[in-house]
Amino acid sequence: MKKSLFLIFLILITNVNASKVYLFNSNIEDENKVLTNNDNYNYGNYILNQNQVLVVAPENGLISNDIINTLDYKIKIFQNSENSKIEDIEYNVTTGSFTYSPSSSIIGEVSYKYYIEYDGYKSNVSYIYFYVKNNNVSYNINFYNNLTKEKILTSIIKSSNVNSVITEKPIKIENYKIVNNNPITKKINYKNTNFDFYYEKIPNTGI
Repeated sequence: MKKSLFLIFLILITNVNASKVYLFNSNIEDENKVLTNNDNYNYGNYILNQNQVLVVAPENGLISNDIINTLDYKIKIFQNSENSKIEDIEYNVTTGSFTYSPSSSIIGEVSYKYYIEYDGYKSNVSYIYFYVKNNNVSYNINFYNNLTKEKILTSIIKSSNVNSVITEKPIKIENYKIVNNNPITKKINYKNTNFDFYYEKIPNTGI
């Protein structure tokens, strides 16, 4: 698992690729020892948010709908789309279980190719599909009079990915001084969207 990943959710897939793995199926001819089929994880509740991690057990993994009639085999995944970074997917080469951890910059459909190496041969190539949706959230930087608690400026509105760690600093406001000059650091989510800074009015001395 990459150390830099923000682990937001662990989704345990329970109903993807409902077919079972057929090992040592006597109906398969020797020249067709392995048959791979596409794996679709880009629908319904399995569509990912940015920074979300997908964990899939062997029973719903890469070979859960494939036909394998050999003991000597290994799964091989490689990139297909521009954003299908090979370091984002970790997988077991025999069971087909995997963990997909999309980089924070990835949005949209992601696809990989895979095949199975067996007895010195390679199977047909199949595809693995994921979808990562944009989950930006807006947040506000607010400036208040420390005494009256009224806003002294219009809020600044920015946006960021959910669960990103953001640091905002106070700004200089004419005729006011900041009560606490320290930056504010928060992990942004749909409920935690305000950075509040408080100021004191500088008295008018008449000079």
